[in-house]
Amino acid sequence: MAGKNKKVEPLDVFTCDLNGIANIEASAGTGKTWAICGLYVRLIAEMDLPVDQILVVTFTNAATAELRSRIRDRMVEVQHCLDTGRCLSPDPFAAGFLSRMDRLGIRAKAGENLKNALLSFEESAIFTIHSFCQRTLGELPFSAVQPFNVEVEADDSEIIRETAADYWRCMTQHYTADEINALLQNKINPSWIAGEIRRLLNRPLAKLVMPETNPSENPASRRAVWIKRFILKTAPRAIRKTKQDRHVISYNDMLYNLHDVLTLGQFPWLAGVLRKRFPVALIDEFQDTDPLQLEIFRAIYFDKGTLFMVGDPKQAIYSFRNADLNTYLAARRQAQRQWTMIHNQRSEEKLIFAINAVFGANKNVFGDGEKIPYRDVRRGTKPLKELQGDPEPREPFSVWLFKTGSKAEPLKAGDARSLALAATAKEMARLIDGGMRGTIQIGDENLQPRDIAVLVRTKAQGRQVKEALADYGIGSVDLTERSVFATVEAEEMKTVLRAIAEPSQAGLLRAALSTMLLGFGSRELADLNADETEFNRIVGQVNEYRQAWLGSGFGAMWRRLIAQERVIERLLPLKNGERKITNLMHLMELATGAEETHRGIEALLRWLSEKRSAGDEEDVAQLRLESDENLVQVVTKHKAKGLEWPIVFCPFVWSDRSRSLKDEVCTYHEGDTLVLDYATDDEKKKKQEDEADEERVRLIYVALTRAANRCYIVAGPFWQPSGKGATEKKAKKSILNWIVAGDEIKHGVWAEKKEVTVDSMHQAWQRLLTSNKGIGGIPWPDKKETVRPVICKEKRKYEARKVGRLPGVAWKISSYSSLTASSLEGGRQHEPATQDYDVIPLAIEDHDPPQVLRAKLSGDIIDFPAGTTTGHCLHAVFERIDFQDESGWKDIITNVLANYPPVDALEKRDDQVSRIHGMLKDVMSTPLPTGFKLGDVARAKRFSEFEFAYSVRHLDHAKLKNLLDKHGCRIPPLDFPDLEGYLRGFIDLVFEHAGKWYVLDWKSNKLGISAAEYSRSSVDEAMFNHAYEFQGLIYLIALHRYLKLRISKYDYSRHMGGILYLFVRGVRPAWPSAGIWHKLPEPALIESLDALFSSENRRTV
Repeated sequence: MAGKNKKVEPLDVFTCDLNGIANIEASAGTGKTWAICGLYVRLIAEMDLPVDQILVVTFTNAATAELRSRIRDRMVEVQHCLDTGRCLSPDPFAAGFLSRMDRLGIRAKAGENLKNALLSFEESAIFTIHSFCQRTLGELPFSAVQPFNVEVEADDSEIIRETAADYWRCMTQHYTADEINALLQNKINPSWIAGEIRRLLNRPLAKLVMPETNPSENPASRRAVWIKRFILKTAPRAIRKTKQDRHVISYNDMLYNLHDVLTLGQFPWLAGVLRKRFPVALIDEFQDTDPLQLEIFRAIYFDKGTLFMVGDPKQAIYSFRNADLNTYLAARRQAQRQWTMIHNQRSEEKLIFAINAVFGANKNVFGDGEKIPYRDVRRGTKPLKELQGDPEPREPFSVWLFKTGSKAEPLKAGDARSLALAATAKEMARLIDGGMRGTIQIGDENLQPRDIAVLVRTKAQGRQVKEALADYGIGSVDLTERSVFATVEAEEMKTVLRAIAEPSQAGLLRAALSTMLLGFGSRELADLNADETEFNRIVGQVNEYRQAWLGSGFGAMWRRLIAQERVIERLLPLKNGERKITNLMHLMELATGAEETHRGIEALLRWLSEKRSAGDEEDVAQLRLESDENLVQVVTKHKAKGLEWPIVFCPFVWSDRSRSLKDEVCTYHEGDTLVLDYATDDEKKKKQEDEADEERVRLIYVALTRAANRCYIVAGPFWQPSGKGATEKKAKKSILNWIVAGDEIKHGVWAEKKEVTVDSMHQAWQRLLTSNKGIGGIPWPDKKETVRPVICKEKRKYEARKVGRLPGVAWKISSYSSLTASSLEGGRQHEPATQDYDVIPLAIEDHDPPQVLRAKLSGDIIDFPAGTTTGHCLHAVFERIDFQDESGWKDIITNVLANYPPVDALEKRDDQVSRIHGMLKDVMSTPLPTGFKLGDVARAKRFSEFEFAYSVRHLDHAKLKNLLDKHGCRIPPLDFPDLEGYLRGFIDLVFEHAGKWYVLDWKSNKLGISAAEYSRSSVDEAMFNHAYEFQGLIYLIALHRYLKLRISKYDYSRHMGGILYLFVRGVRPAWPSAGIWHKLPEPALIESLDALFSSENRRTV
């Protein structure tokens, strides 16, 4: 590996070496993605690499999609240039590439390689870091000792919460109340444990400095320290063991697991396997990597492979997402070659000069100058649309400079913010007005509101900007990275859901009614208090919502509530009504998804509360656009990274200042090693604050480099009130003031120097504004002046697309339910391919009075309430129990009933448990026509809720019906559109016994109350009425295809046991054969069905 002090050279993407370990530093706007695309094309053309052997890794799904699109576009452009000699765009790459291919004499080979690469581009290995790890582990499960059936959970907070709660219970179960209070006083509680588990899981390679006990402290305090040490040492292992036992994995676990198998020495050949699979890797945004990711790529590539690490350390701003700049710097030192990109393709030349002047004066602006030097960049050759026609010309880098004030007349920070907001809004109004009038243009087009962005640091600043712009009639869209769980709508949803969970609690109900969602005002609530009848009616309505939640799930219940309570109509006329509705729908979608892993009302409410407390930062929780109109964009600096606009305003950059960090854990570096220090002191806190200041500098750099034509900032030092006097300290803590006036001294040292004053800082700003091309001060607007832009919304003309030809057979995903929807009684509508709970009760003629009949059937499952909820309940019980071990049945039944309580049940919960328990004993002990009992089937031989999806090629309903009739299947008439696509569904149970495989479907249909009503003839009638035999055949084809792939020398006659339908209310030893339907279709039918489903012939239009 090369040593230190390697020469840094400008990158020439056409001639640079394509072997070894290389670091490419791409300053803002210099075309990082352009370079990656160019290297990718050269690797295909010159190194003869297919697309599935070039690994490209970036850090977000959006970036992956963009990179994939850009690479393909570049390949298409170059291929066209090679074929025709003409370039499609003014971009110089294609012409330069063509020239190089001609010099190398490989133009024909390059063209052929690119043509093959485009044909196979769907196989390209362009991944996020997490999907790369997931695919690697998934494709190498044996070598990496990974189980096959691992479920990926994006949100593992529930498992972390459970583990934290387990730790708390285990630790405190023998403690006295005083001892527990001592722990709580030391901030040790389940929430603290969960937070520290998350911290440790996010930084698994960090050096851990444990808290120390103090002999002089009291025993309770020493015990608290001991418990902290115990948790920090053992909790990460405990939660990984829990996930392993549950076959669950999170995104961070993917990295951790791949790191382990690559670095622990158990599989020394694995790195070679991956290197052979991907001989070359290009890592985008490498400054955002972390130690775990670096070690993965180090293990694969640093000894023998080829690796391009592309990034910009000056834009490393994601430490809160565990990115680690020191990791990048360590990798850079080990690179064999270092290149830099110095031509800015984004911004006007004078704006580039201005940025050079701001960041180039202080060589230590990004820390130690040797660590991250600032290199001046120059204007590139890419054509740029210029800003023109402004009647009040501004410099590309325009500054509103605060007046310094005086010790006697200080300026309050709040007043400074108001000045900044007013100046920003008025200047923006002037620009938009000019654009709408056609005087101010970007290139040949009028300036539009969407050409302007306002960059802020916090969500609160974003809201202030949006409100200030609204006062000037400027529409804006808030893109600040704010979680939807932090909104008022999330709090109101939680309030309403609490009331639905407990409709009998009058206080919760009144709180829900007073929300904007339900819209009761104080007068209406007062009237309701005096009207008991109306109040009881509302209680009944809320209880119906609760039953709908239990029976049909959260999503169905919430949509029903929104419609019945006219929520949309109520919110839309309000200020920011579109925003509120967007948030509400977003929350509904997230809660519906969370219900899959947080089953039951209380579990989902707990999930919502935790998300609100945590301020969830996941991409799926970020606020969505409420409008796609032509609006000014308000964006956080973090989210602005990688984006650009013609005009950018930074009204609050002056307020980015050094702050004391209050976390009990210090995070800093010792060399390249990240340290999590629980034994913190002032010196360590200073280290952490220094590193935080360095990141604030980088964040300012990101903000100031987003503009293509003009960047506005508000800046400068001023006296601020402090007690009865005034202070300069806050001005000295400003990072921007230090960047301009810091004199190559570290910020912490500089801020303490007495000679640094408001006046000296102001003089440094004046020198910058008057001595550099491209930078200029602009006057503060007149407070009396009001400019309101002429906002002319675009008039859109909508026109339906004309159909050029009739479509052929539509490709779609279908299911048994949708294929039979138009055939069954009542014309059931299309239903999703999920669990098929057919629990439609048939009419029963009861000759005895209801109370007498109920007495006769007391304790029997046959009179258990019918309905969808009962179907869900019984299916869930069968799915969870062990057929051969009765000991856990009652607990399982009790838990399931809590989530799926029968709607019409009049008896106590224990009686319900007893009924279901009796039914289970009957079903498990009843002999089946197959010669065994279900109680003989081992748990290891069962596959519950067996999901399938298999392809169907032009399925014609008439041909299908003829085939089934020919083989004696009793199926109602079928009438569905020709199907081209997939059949998808879930089989209640697939199991193997004595070498035979079966599909089984549980039916809770209420056919009657006697053995005769569950006889074979009655069951046959139910099977026919609901087309269940057709459903069973669909299931059997799925199992048939599955077994052909899984069993060597599979033979249908030898391995298949057939289809079982159990109408469980009638299955019992005392009623032989009642409620049971079994069929083993002849092999000829199955082979014919399989062939029909796979038919290649198509109908022509």
